Amino acid sequence: MAHRRGEGTKTTRFFDLMNLLSSAPRSRRELAERLGVSFSTITRYLQDLERMGYPLEYGRGSRGEALVSLKKVELPFSREEIVWLYNAALLMAAHLDRECALAAGMLAKIAERLTVAPSWFRALLREEADRMRSRRPSSPPVDEIFNTVSRAWLEGTMIELTYQAPHKQEKTYLCGILGIRPNLVGRSYYLITWCPELNDLRTFRVDRIRRVRQQGLTRFEPPPGIDLTVRLSSAWNVWWGDKEEEVVLRFSRDVAYRVMETQWHEHEEKAPQPDGSIIWRARISEPREMLPWIRGWGKDVEVLSPPWLRTHLAEEAKAMYELYWGKK
Repeated sequence: MAHRRGEGTKTTRFFDLMNLLSSAPRSRRELAERLGVSFSTITRYLQDLERMGYPLEYGRGSRGEALVSLKKVELPFSREEIVWLYNAALLMAAHLDRECALAAGMLAKIAERLTVAPSWFRALLREEADRMRSRRPSSPPVDEIFNTVSRAWLEGTMIELTYQAPHKQEKTYLCGILGIRPNLVGRSYYLITWCPELNDLRTFRVDRIRRVRQQGLTRFEPPPGIDLTVRLSSAWNVWWGDKEEEVVLRFSRDVAYRVMETQWHEHEEKAPQPDGSIIWRARISEPREMLPWIRGWGKDVEVLSPPWLRTHLAEEAKAMYELYWGKK
């Protein structure tokens, strides 16, 4: 685990540091040598860990040297609950398409503390943690950005972020965080914020944030009347607009069983038809977010409403026909 000096990101070194502290009490000098950093850097890392809420224990070795370790805390899960926990880990691992040392470290720590689980089961969690660390690296490092916005959210402080939307110039915003949500389609995470200067909500994809700085002395107080749960209840996932539109789809009988066995939206209505098809409807605040899902059903779904969405899919279908069959 030893690193050359300067190798790896701070988040990766944090992950390795926690592994070392979990395995046995160690001196700061040993930790510095194993991680390839200075003694003062290790001292600062330990202070950071304590500030982040990690329970550290201090003691003396057989030769009187000062030792530090990570206190082991048993997680009170039943055997049945840990199976759900494992499936949650699989979903998270499948959702991540880039290296995430923070999520990997969380899984590794859980694996160490699940004393109710057999050793082979804990090994499965550690394997998932290793897979998360082996993903392609992200630029800028999403871990570091995610850490900053997470701290700001939990501590209730404002952030200044620089964002680059596709095909646009970078732009800087001062905002407060209302929530962090996964995008189930795009394998990404979205930051939902309130921007006082704009007097409006803004959503930012985390891996498009280029820089972020926590405004530690500026507290964020969410404006009254902003209920994120209510706002998102009419969204397909994380997008919302000023008004809701009724989306009506007809699914063929070939996929009717599949459509009926899953709840696709909190407020959906499904009506079986005499010919075996299904009429599906829901009021959605930003139907464009549904496009990947609708496309995935291919010829087995027809958009009945709204008209603009039907036209959009019809034009896409025509373009696909030209792509595959229109060329001589």
